[in-house]
Amino acid sequence: MRMAKESRKKIVKELITEKRLPTFAAIFDYLPKTEFSQTMGINYTRFLNLVKNPKRLRYEETISIAKILGVSPRLISELIHNQIEVRKK
Repeated sequence: MRMAKESRKKIVKELITEKRLPTFAAIFDYLPKTEFSQTMGINYTRFLNLVKNPKRLRYEETISIAKILGVSPRLISELIHNQIEVRKK
């Protein structure tokens, strides 16, 4: 089971670094939100709200997400920005 979880993280890392994910929320098409919220120590309901409205993420949470996925915080910030821009349209 752990192997599958690590494989999913590796796939998401590749998608992020290759800029093949359009938004922050797209990460969770591949990774379970429940496990991610537990890993971060964030209440699940709050985490769901953050995924829907990522401009409410604190920067320290952005850094934590980047560490979990093994990417730079800048890449996570870009996905957040993309999602905010998509919602504006």
